[in-house]
Amino acid sequence: MGKKDSSGLSDDSKSTRTTSTTTSGFIVKARKNGILIPTYSKPPMNLDDLRKQQAKSRGTASPPESAYENYVNQVDRAGNEATLVAVASNKLLKEYTDKGYNSTYDRAFTNLPKNIGFNNGLSAPQPDFIEGLELEEYYPFPVDEPLPI
Repeated sequence: MGKKDSSGLSDDSKSTRTTSTTTSGFIVKARKNGILIPTYSKPPMNLDDLRKQQAKSRGTASPPESAYENYVNQVDRAGNEATLVAVASNKLLKEYTDKGYNSTYDRAFTNLPKNIGFNNGLSAPQPDFIEGLELEEYYPFPVDEPLPI
């Protein structure tokens, strides 16, 4: 276990303890790991490429305005976070029947390497709802291999 510094936080380079997003030291550890609030963040280096990609026309027709209004109404009436997750996953998102598409709830990202940098001393991210393609759908692209730093 790492030594405690004067702020009461453990030394992240030696500690195996993690900090949950609900504990008081989370924001300090997140900033030390390079996670900044939007005011201090810089735009990504590929911002122009991202803007060009987003400006392209859709491959499918946009939903009608009534679908958007229905979405806003359902989200606005969701009484708590669990209700919002249920509404989003059951009614609002496009239904995919493809074999390689999957949804999961309240699952921690435990396969992230412990030394990425942004997660030093923090608990594994655990979103309420995840939806996406299975690993095999990316073949032959090696999405499971860490990028060289």
